[in-house]
Amino acid sequence: MYIFNRKRLLVKKIFLYLQNMSENKYIYNLICTKNNFFFYLKNTYSFIILFIILFFSFKENIYFNLENK
Repeated sequence: MYIFNRKRLLVKKIFLYLQNMSENKYIYNLICTKNNFFFYLKNTYSFIILFIILFFSFKENIYFNLENK
């Protein structure tokens, strides 16, 4: 259970960090009007990849916890 909680906290931190980063960069890009579309694409891909990784890690963790009980 302790590992599961730690992982959840890590996930929250990662998402908050990504959100802040994307907002700052997006504002910067709006001001500079450079590579707006490409940055948006790159950001969405990073979110999708992160989501897939987290989904599978949680899935494995839940199965592991159920087997141990």
